[in-house]
Amino acid sequence: MKRKQQNVIEDLIKSRSITEEDIQDIDYMTEFAKLLEAVKRTHGNTKIKYMKDIFKGTICNGRKEYDLYEEYLQRVYDMSEREMNILLIMHKCEKKEWMTNYNCDSREQKIARSWHEEKLSAKEKLGIDEATLRSIIIGMQRTGFCTVEYIHYAAGDIQMYLLTQYFKDFMKYISI
Repeated sequence: MKRKQQNVIEDLIKSRSITEEDIQDIDYMTEFAKLLEAVKRTHGNTKIKYMKDIFKGTICNGRKEYDLYEEYLQRVYDMSEREMNILLIMHKCEKKEWMTNYNCDSREQKIARSWHEEKLSAKEKLGIDEATLRSIIIGMQRTGFCTVEYIHYAAGDIQMYLLTQYFKDFMKYISI
């Protein structure tokens, strides 16, 4: 067994996410095996951490949300570390923007400010320009985690990207 798989097992045992009842449950063990297989084939500690968080949040503690677990696991497995980092940047910027109380700001203004912050943050943290960021996000739309939105202004339309409710639900299972 590879070291990273061993670390996942040790963490799940330490956090009391695996019980004797779970070991007797064939469905639980099947999903556990899927987690270990995904970890075996994954590079990057961030992705492995998210896979483990998803397992804990959807399968452990009596939840047994097998379909949701498989959806989220597959999405994380298919994404690159950079794509995950972009989603986290978007999440942080959108959360900050929507929590800030600007008087009389329209939804469109909040989206525009958030997108502006996302572009600056991606350039600073990941060294990517706006064109590259847009290309990566377009590719990430396949996950259902983000979507394009067109904001209509008198001077023309502006294309921006937003996180979906599906991603926000996903984030409930991830500890950042």
